[in-house]
Amino acid sequence: PAPTLKKPMITIEDVAELEEYVNNLPAEMEELNQMLQGMVKEQEIIDQFEVIMSDSDFTAYYATLATPKRVDEQITLVHAKAAEKREAFAVEMQSEQDAFGKSIDRLEKLILGFDKHKSFDKVKDVAAEVRKIQAELNDAEEKRGVFNKREVIFGHEVTDYSQLAKATKAFEPYASLWLTSDKWVESRKDWFAGAFNRMEPEVMETDLAAAQRTLYKLAKTFESNQALADIVATVKAEVNEFMPNMPLITALRNPGMRDRHWQQLTEQVGKDMTQAASNSFTLTEMLELNLEQETDIVTKICDVAGKEYAIEQAMDKMEREWKGVTLEVMPYRESGTFVIRGVDVIQQMLDDQIVMTQSMSFSPFKGPFAGRINEWEKTLTLISDVIEEWIKVQRAWMYLEPIFSSDDIMRQLPTEGKRFANVDRTWRKLMAAASNESDVIAYSKTPRLLQQFQEANQMLELVHKGLAEYLETKRVAFSRFYFLSNDELLEILSQSKDPLAVQPHLKKCYEAINKLIFEPDLAMTAMISGEGETVPFTKKLYPKGGVEYWMSDVMYEMKASVRQSIIESTADYKETPRSEWVLKWPGQTLIAVSQIYWTTEVDQVLSGGGNEALHEYFPKVYEQLLALTKIVSGTVTKLQRKALGALITIDVHARDVTQALRDNGVRQVTDFAWIAQLRYALQDGHDASKVGVPGDCLVKQLDGVFGYGNEYLGCSMRLVVTPLTDRIYLTLTGALQLFLGGAPAGPAGTGKTETTKDLAKALAKQCVVFNCGPELDYLAMGKFLKGLAMSGAWACFDEFNRIDLEVLSVVAQQVSSIQQAAMSGQKRFVFEGAEIGLDPACAVFITMNPGYAGRSELPDNLKALFRPVACMVPDYALIAEIR
Repeated sequence: PAPTLKKPMITIEDVAELEEYVNNLPAEMEELNQMLQGMVKEQEIIDQFEVIMSDSDFTAYYATLATPKRVDEQITLVHAKAAEKREAFAVEMQSEQDAFGKSIDRLEKLILGFDKHKSFDKVKDVAAEVRKIQAELNDAEEKRGVFNKREVIFGHEVTDYSQLAKATKAFEPYASLWLTSDKWVESRKDWFAGAFNRMEPEVMETDLAAAQRTLYKLAKTFESNQALADIVATVKAEVNEFMPNMPLITALRNPGMRDRHWQQLTEQVGKDMTQAASNSFTLTEMLELNLEQETDIVTKICDVAGKEYAIEQAMDKMEREWKGVTLEVMPYRESGTFVIRGVDVIQQMLDDQIVMTQSMSFSPFKGPFAGRINEWEKTLTLISDVIEEWIKVQRAWMYLEPIFSSDDIMRQLPTEGKRFANVDRTWRKLMAAASNESDVIAYSKTPRLLQQFQEANQMLELVHKGLAEYLETKRVAFSRFYFLSNDELLEILSQSKDPLAVQPHLKKCYEAINKLIFEPDLAMTAMISGEGETVPFTKKLYPKGGVEYWMSDVMYEMKASVRQSIIESTADYKETPRSEWVLKWPGQTLIAVSQIYWTTEVDQVLSGGGNEALHEYFPKVYEQLLALTKIVSGTVTKLQRKALGALITIDVHARDVTQALRDNGVRQVTDFAWIAQLRYALQDGHDASKVGVPGDCLVKQLDGVFGYGNEYLGCSMRLVVTPLTDRIYLTLTGALQLFLGGAPAGPAGTGKTETTKDLAKALAKQCVVFNCGPELDYLAMGKFLKGLAMSGAWACFDEFNRIDLEVLSVVAQQVSSIQQAAMSGQKRFVFEGAEIGLDPACAVFITMNPGYAGRSELPDNLKALFRPVACMVPDYALIAEIR
C-alpha cells in the first residue's frame, strides 16, 4: 500500500480518492497483521532448529514486521496533507468559480445581442462567430459539471448554474439559422461548380431535407423579427427552388450508369449526354441542357441502369464469396488417403446462390450479363453435382474400404473386389489432387472430375448389389444371420478362415452360447454359456466349409446336446437322490426334467386317488422345495447357486399350483385348473398329439402341445410366475396353437416383454427382441421376418405401435403370409417374391403401450393376426417372497 499512499494530490479528486483509500485501510491491515502473526510463529519454529538466515532474509523479515508501523505513520501524514490540500483547493476553486460566473455573464450578453446580425451577405462571418460561441458554451458546460462535482466533494451547497442552460437554449435558434444558411451557401456553390460525376444524391437529399425541417421551425421562431425572418425566407426559397432538380440528379447519378446508358440517353433526348461521365461536366452544364421535359425518358433509362447494376453487384458479391472457400481435406485414419469434411457450409452456399442465379436468369434486365449469368449458373451446377457425387462416393468408400481390406472377403467376392480396387485407385488419385488444390471452384473444374465420380458411384452400386446378394446367400444358408446387421455379418465373414476369431460373435446367433471349446485339431466338443456353464456335445464337430455351414452344424448339435441331456437326466433322476441330482446337471436340464417329473407325479396322483391323493402328495412337493433352500444356503459354487435359484423359482410355482389344486378340490387330470398349467412330458411314441419323435420333450397347455425347442438357454434366471404371468402364458400358447401371434399391451413396467421372453425359455425357443421406432421400414421388417420364418425362432417387437401406419399395413401382409403358410402345413412358401423354407414353430409377438404419444392405432388386418392380452401391475408381494 505504501506507493499508493505516496500518490501526489494534484486535484481535489486525487484528495478524495486517497482519503477513501485510507479509510478502507484498517480492514486490509487486519488481514496483514494476521499474516504477520503466522510468519512470526513460523520464524520461531525455524529459530528452534537453529537455522541460520541469510542477511537478505534477515533484513526482509524485520522490514516486513515493521510494515504496519510504517503504514500508520504514512496514514497520519496523508491525513495532514489531505487537510492542507483541501483548504488550498477550496480557495483555488472559489477563485475559479468567480471567474466562471463572469464568463457566463459575458456569454449571456453576447447571445442577447446576437439579433444585431441581420445581413445575409455576412453569413460566413456570422457562422464563424456562432461556432466560436458554441465552443465556449460547450466548454462552460464541462466546467459547470466539474464545479458541481467538486462542491459535492467539499460538502458545499451545489451552485445553480441554470443561467448557462437558459443562455444555451436562447442561442439555439440563432445558431441553427446561421449554420444552416452557411451550409446551404457552401453546398450550393460546391454542387453547381463541382464535378457532376462526384455528386452524392443520397447525401444531398439528406442535407436538403434537414435544411427544410430546420427552416420550417425557424420561420415560426423569428415571426416577430422581420430581418431574420427575411433571411429564413430567402434560404427557404432557394432550397425549394433547387429541390425539383433532385429527381434528375438522382437518376443521372445512378451508380449503374455505364457508357451504353449515356449513349442511349443521347439517342433518345437528342442531346450529347456522354459528356456527363467526364470529370469536367458540372451541375450547371447539366441544368443548361434543359432535361426537365425528358424526365420520364431519363428516369426510365436510369432505372434500368440501376436494376442492371443490382444484378452486376449481386454477381460480383457471389464471386467474391467463393474467394478463399476451400475444401476441408483431412487424412482418413491410416488408409494413406483423405476424405472431405465440413461440406454443409459449401452446400448451403451453393443452394442459395443457385436459387439467386436462376432468379436473375429470368430477370428482364439481365441482358448485358446474360452470358456471365449462364456461365456462373453452369459453374455452380457443376460444383453442386461434383459435391453430391463426391459425398456419395465417399460414404460408400468409407463403408466398403474396411470390408474389402479383409483377404477372406476379397477371396469370396473376387469380382466385387476388383471393382472396388478400381474405385479405390481412382479415389486415392482424386483425393491426392484435392489435397494439393483445395480451392472449390478450381478443383471442381478439373477435367472429367464429375464423370469420374459418377463412374465410381455406378461401380460402387454394383459392388453394393454384389455384396447384398453375397450376404443373402449366407443368410439363406444360416437363417439366424438375418437377425444380424450387415456390419455384424461382414465382421463374422471376414474372419471365417479362423473359427476361433468367430467366437466373440456366437452370442449374436445363439441365445446363450458365449463360446465353444476347441481342441488342438479345431474339433468343437462343448458349449459354454455367459455364466460359465459347460454342456458337452454329443459328438465332435469340425468347422468345415463356410462359417454359415459349420454354425448351422453347431445349432443342430446344440439342440441335440440339450435333448440328450434331458433324456439322460430324466433317467438319472430315478437313480440319484434329488439333493445330489440338482448339482450334477445344467440349469436348463434341471428345470425341464423337474417339470417333467412334477407333471407326471401330479397326473399319477390325480388319476390314482383324486383330490385326497393330492393332500398326501403336497408335503412331498413342499419338502423338495425346502431341501433345495437348504442346499442353496450351503456350500455350492456360484454357478450351482444360480441354477438352483432358477429351479426354486419354478418349484415355488409348482408348490403353489399343487396347493391350489388341493384346496380347490381338483380331482381329475382333465380339470381346467390342471390342464391350464404348463405341463412337461417326454414323447414315448404313445402321445396322442403325435408331436415330435420318441425322446423329445413336449410342453402342453390346455389342448395345445408344443415341441420343446432345445435352444440352449445357459444358466439364466426365470421370472417369478404370478397370476398375471399364467394369464399371459394361456393367451400366448392359445395363439401359438392357431399359428397366430400374441399382443401383450399395457403400461411400461408391467412385464410384457419379459413374460414373452420367459415363455420362450419355458419352451426353449430363441427369442429375438426388436425395439421398433418410426424410422423402421418394411424392407428391414421383411428381412427380419424372413429369418424368423426360416429359423423357427420367436420375435418380440417392442413398442410395435410406434411404427408408421403405412409400414404397418405392409407388415400385416408379411406376417399374414407366414401364418397362412404355417396353417396350411407348407414346408416352403413364397415370401416377398422369393421361395424360402418354413419352420412352423416360428412366432411373432408384439408389445404395445396404448395411448402414449407417437403411437399408431393398428390397422384391423393387423389386429386380426394377434391375440391381445392386457397387462397390469404384477403381484410384487409374490415376487418379493422369492427374490
